[in-house]
Amino acid sequence: MALRPERMPVATQGADGQISRQVKAMLRERLKKGTLGLPGGMSRTQFYALLHSLNGPWNVKIHDAYRDGQSVATYLARYIKGGPMGNSRLINEQDGYVKFRYRLSELEGGDGKRQGATTLPVNVFLARWFEHVPPRRFQCVRGYGLYCGNQHSQLDSAREALGEPPLRGSPAGRPRWQAVCDAAGMSSACRCPLCGALLISHHPFKPGRGPPVAALPYSNRGQVA
Repeated sequence: MALRPERMPVATQGADGQISRQVKAMLRERLKKGTLGLPGGMSRTQFYALLHSLNGPWNVKIHDAYRDGQSVATYLARYIKGGPMGNSRLINEQDGYVKFRYRLSELEGGDGKRQGATTLPVNVFLARWFEHVPPRRFQCVRGYGLYCGNQHSQLDSAREALGEPPLRGSPAGRPRWQAVCDAAGMSSACRCPLCGALLISHHPFKPGRGPPVAALPYSNRGQVA
């Protein structure tokens, strides 16, 4: 569905039921005024039936549109590459030991929220920390949603609903990786650093490769608590 650029009014406080009623009422009103566009092939009756089926708990948080894809990527990067633990969990480092907070397990009487504190030698703490650092060129993030491997055919439909032109470039409608690097100002990444020739992908990588054991710096493969 496509909405006009102006900010959508939405309640920020109250029960889930109250928020969902307000949002659904707003969508019906937008459709009536003609400021809400439905996906191709969806009738008003189907749209109203869809709204009626959305009776479960809602978590509504709507913001103004991001300026561009780079802004979205910057926002998502904080979650994708945020590190194995937050800095707020570190308490102190003293006499060669690191003290930090961790979430109590059920065996320790935890309820999913309660935290405890523990202490580890610096070398052990760092070894466990670096277990979460992937080997170079290891793919950590998989395609999701419309960018999932079996959903590419729906991507142009989504762009059309949002008033965007279809992607052009490769036969599948997606730009080649060299074009993406050029657009990001990383043209040098497309060429050999020795001879300057354009790099060519000669075969795909096999999916499902796990991190090589030799790349792990610490033999005890536990996790940071």
